Amino acid sequence: MDSSLQMKAEGKLLKKPLRTKGESPAQIVNKIVAYNIDKVIDIEIPVKRKKISELTEEEKKEREQKKQQKKDEDKKDRDFNKKYKPLLSKPGKMFIKYRDMIKKNNFKDEAREVQKKWRAERDDDIETFEEKMQKKDEDYEIPEEDFERIEEEYDVLLRQLINILKKGASGEFTDEAKLKRINDERAKRGDPPLKELPKSKKT
Repeated sequence: MDSSLQMKAEGKLLKKPLRTKGESPAQIVNKIVAYNIDKVIDIEIPVKRKKISELTEEEKKEREQKKQQKKDEDKKDRDFNKKYKPLLSKPGKMFIKYRDMIKKNNFKDEAREVQKKWRAERDDDIETFEEKMQKKDEDYEIPEEDFERIEEEYDVLLRQLINILKKGASGEFTDEAKLKRINDERAKRGDPPLKELPKSKKT
């Protein structure tokens, strides 16, 4: 939830932003109920977790199954990360390299070209990994399920990269745009606007 919340409760506009920053989930839920905010917008308030002594046998069994399922999934993730550690370290490094590149080029790169270069480098990384593994087992290939997951590790960061490129190209990272965003937030809090961007925020 945002650090402040302002909306109509019981048909009346709150006089000032409803502060939630630094409060526990329980305190936030209490405020939501007290101000009838859940009557104005659709908020699903989580059901309080039952103590083990309050559970039926069926509920205990279901909770244990979920617990075991979570353990199995965590183990599967650890095994995956360990097995492909050399390969999984590549996307983050690539992201930094390409992000710095598009910033240096003032966000003028074509998204299509960035995607093409990124995917070519990704394919080279995967091929190099398989070749290394084939020295131990000549028939080795990354299983399809793992292959798709590895590709997604790369693709998640590629999507972030393209998003940065598009925002930069539209001028969203200019000092003027930053100042506007800061003043929009200050206006919501009732604070006067800044005339210029703080030095720490300047590009």
